[in-house]
Amino acid sequence: MRRTSFLRKLYAAYVVLVVLTTGLVGLLVGNQLAQVSLQETKDRLRSEATLLDDIAKDITVAANDPAWRLAHPSELDAFQARVKRLGSELGTRLTVILQDGSVIADSERTPANMDNHATRPEVQEAIASGVGKTTRFSQTVQIMMMYVAQPIAVGGARVGFARTAIPLTVHDERIRQLFAMVAIAAVLAATMALVVGFFFARYVTRPLGLMTSAAQAIAGGDYRKRVERTSTDEIGQLAEAFNAMADELEDRMLTISKDRQGLLAILGSMAEGVIAVGREQRVTHMNTAAGRMLQVSPAQSVGRKLREVTRVAEIRRSLSDTLQQGREAQGEVELRDGRVSVMTRTTPLLDGAGELDGAVIVMQDVTELRRMETIRRDFVANVSHELKTPIAAIRGVVETVLDDPEMKSGIRTRFLKKARNQSHRLSNLVTDILSLSRYQSQEAGLKRSIIDIREPVQQAARNHETGAEEKGIAMQMQISELPICIRGEAEALQLAVSNLLDNAVKYTAIKSGNGAGRIWVRVFSGSSQAFIEVEDTGIGIAPGEQERIFERFYRIDKARSRELGGTGLGLAIVKHICLSMDGMVAVSSEPARGCLFRISLPVVSESEAAALQYALPLQPSA
Repeated sequence: MRRTSFLRKLYAAYVVLVVLTTGLVGLLVGNQLAQVSLQETKDRLRSEATLLDDIAKDITVAANDPAWRLAHPSELDAFQARVKRLGSELGTRLTVILQDGSVIADSERTPANMDNHATRPEVQEAIASGVGKTTRFSQTVQIMMMYVAQPIAVGGARVGFARTAIPLTVHDERIRQLFAMVAIAAVLAATMALVVGFFFARYVTRPLGLMTSAAQAIAGGDYRKRVERTSTDEIGQLAEAFNAMADELEDRMLTISKDRQGLLAILGSMAEGVIAVGREQRVTHMNTAAGRMLQVSPAQSVGRKLREVTRVAEIRRSLSDTLQQGREAQGEVELRDGRVSVMTRTTPLLDGAGELDGAVIVMQDVTELRRMETIRRDFVANVSHELKTPIAAIRGVVETVLDDPEMKSGIRTRFLKKARNQSHRLSNLVTDILSLSRYQSQEAGLKRSIIDIREPVQQAARNHETGAEEKGIAMQMQISELPICIRGEAEALQLAVSNLLDNAVKYTAIKSGNGAGRIWVRVFSGSSQAFIEVEDTGIGIAPGEQERIFERFYRIDKARSRELGGTGLGLAIVKHICLSMDGMVAVSSEPARGCLFRISLPVVSESEAAALQYALPLQPSA
């Protein structure tokens, strides 16, 4: 294909430009001619003002005397007639003005009916510079006039003013005709230019229009749009380069889109909250975790300033410090009235040139960590206190016995029994601490297998039957005849039920004394849960205490609990055993009416339960 130079096309455009420039030059020439015509009119008025000056000197000198004007009205009338006749011959309005601004002759109006002309612009300019020229609307003749005024001087002294004026209608008509001719020429030139330019522009701009459409399509997201190359000139080369650029852009956008989706997926799955803001503190990104912590919608937060999204002063302050100082800021804030603790880290964002372009706020929920730290501190303090009490008692008893070699045998025996009781208490406390540590630890866990919960419950009940009978408490077991299988550890479940029964026996005995207290042990199942209930007729628990009885070392009546040998860890052990087997424990109680503790555990599927072999179903105990 023959290659056509783009220079020729550009030269053709220059030809069109020359045509348009010719029209512009014609317009400028016409304007210049109009200015020349205007100047000629001014020169003419100046000459006529000089002529008027020559014929008006003598009478102007005399007319400056008011007495003379009163004494010689006929001379003024004769001079008025002469000025009127001369104005008619010249086609110009002539006016003779005295030194005080009074008009003594005018070719268009009667002087007696005319205003004082001392303040007219042309008169003032004549006083200031010797010649006054102005164009204005005449209030006297009610048309636009061009005025020229010059002083009338006699013997070097100014005695009045000679003013000439001409209506601008004739001059304006000439200018309109001139500009009409120029306009016609310009229109003809423009028409030819438009005709030529239209075909030329359509030829030249068609591929550019196609490239524009393709660029708009690509900007709208259609990265497969391409331009057909229709020529081999510079525009054709531009089309080829455009297609190459589109190919590269498509590849890069696919890569960017893939990376962005991956990044958004990562940010969305993060447990930490992430907020990105620009230099003007407007949110550019917020992941789900950050929205959850601040209780706002991430989608609605984007584009808004951070102070409009959250009113947490610490977060806004750390952001301001980072944007102002360009360095990282850390802190910890309390949200939702102190119920949520969040650690924040604000890091500056830099652009490609290393300039500060915004900041990223990373929010980590440390509520559970702070809670665990508090629990650990309380646990250590409580353990220290609980261990100190029996150790101090044992030490006191032993020192008392050692310090009195002659102590009577009965007293010595009583002291040694106290030491033994405190050692038992210390042993129970250490055992409970180790049990709680085991069942609470996520690393140790339980040796879980499929078990029938009836067997460990019955074993725990049998272990407490004798103690209950000695205190006059009747224990009744209501256990399902069919197997109830869960995934757990039999030893742990037996320990949990034993702790519940131990409390039931102790606090039922306190209320009933030697009377007939009762304890019920029930095992049954629902559609997806297995239930173990331990109910007693003991002293009960007040509603305000029920939420705290599963805390470590919490005792409703500390003196009575220590008297009964309790460690304060039994119900905490029950709670964590249930949690380790995906279950829970709850209490229902009223003071003086006893307690009902219910353990609920998820049952295994029917297929898993069917795999177990049972000889005979257990019989319910009486």
